[in-house]
Amino acid sequence: QAIAIGHPDEFVKHVRLLFIGTVAATGYIVSVLAQRLHRLANTDPLTGLPNRRRFTEQLEALAARPRGRRHALLYLDLEAFKLANDTCGHAAGDRLLIEVTGRLLRRKPAAATLARMGGDEFVLLAPDHDADEASALAHRLREALASKPFTVGERSFGIGMRIGIAPFGPRSESPEGVLARADLACAAARLHGGVRVSGPDDGALLRHQGEIALLERLRAAFGNGRLRLAWQRLDPLPGREDGRQRREILLRLLGDDGHPLGPDTFLPVAERYGLLPQIDRWVLASTCRWLSTQADPRLQCYVNLSAQTLAESGFADWLKALIAGHGLDLGRLCLEITERHALERFEFALPAVRALAADGWCFALDDFGAGVASFGYLADLPVQVVKIDGRLVRDFESDPISPVIIEALCRLARLRGLRVVAEWVEDASLLPALAALG
Repeated sequence: QAIAIGHPDEFVKHVRLLFIGTVAATGYIVSVLAQRLHRLANTDPLTGLPNRRRFTEQLEALAARPRGRRHALLYLDLEAFKLANDTCGHAAGDRLLIEVTGRLLRRKPAAATLARMGGDEFVLLAPDHDADEASALAHRLREALASKPFTVGERSFGIGMRIGIAPFGPRSESPEGVLARADLACAAARLHGGVRVSGPDDGALLRHQGEIALLERLRAAFGNGRLRLAWQRLDPLPGREDGRQRREILLRLLGDDGHPLGPDTFLPVAERYGLLPQIDRWVLASTCRWLSTQADPRLQCYVNLSAQTLAESGFADWLKALIAGHGLDLGRLCLEITERHALERFEFALPAVRALAADGWCFALDDFGAGVASFGYLADLPVQVVKIDGRLVRDFESDPISPVIIEALCRLARLRGLRVVAEWVEDASLLPALAALG
């Protein structure tokens, strides 16, 4: 229009304004995108907290201060997450993490930085907090989480948290060293519960460092062939043979010298760090693979399962697919659950045991008689076999109470039509006495 009425300079002015406006708008969009990218790169998308990368930058900045008071790094490990996630699904696990984040943010000091490291682990950077102040803060955070359970439908979960604390001073050590000490203190808190403060000469932490090394060796063993299966026979008493051959499957971890380590060496560590489900699945898969090469259909293998595994969603379907894939009958396996595991996570293990038993799976209750609630819980567990705790058998002749307990357990098992196995029978002279008790 400007050119049409003879004013080309007006046209140039409008074009110049349009160009400047376009450049400004583009610059604004680029700025907004850059901010969003920075936020995405430094923020946990679920909780909105700083992520590991951003937190590490803040820890480096605080540790590099030339002078000032001591500070503290708190490493927080959530106790209820895996249980809620496995039993109620990932959406419930996400809700739990968001709720925990809100409670921690409301109770932390204003100057402290809360970040999520991944999974169910958080960290809190508390400037100007010495060891005592950090410990008091840790206890307040635990109280904030424990004050109200997390509810999903009709289920309620108590929210616990193990906290490791690493105090540090200005330019006293590397940020990596501070984080490693806090992580190690948290690992020790997993063993003993509550809050653990690290120190340079902390013997418990040093011992626990050995456990961490064992855990890493165990994780590597899945791929390097150092996990091995062994077995021992379950022999019937004379005159009570039924034509079936039974083997109890045992697990061994080869050490650096090639000698096997017994399960008491590494399974407690695996249990504390949630590795038992992976171990159980490896043992089951390896056992089924071996059974598929054995021609005798009367051969039955007893395999231990943890309550952690039984509580996992999808485990029953995985197990059915495994045995079907190897062309095996259900009767080729008998699944063992220890009395301790059954009692500790009874409400989560029981539905899985009942569902599998209803499909025809054989279950055995291991270490029967080890707990005070043996008689009551046996009525609720659909097992076909009970294995009497080996310590009762070991003390059969030295402790007058042991034969009485074994006799009572055998009577109870007979009333319920269950088969009884005595463990740790290392002396043939015990056989007649055990046979007399049933």
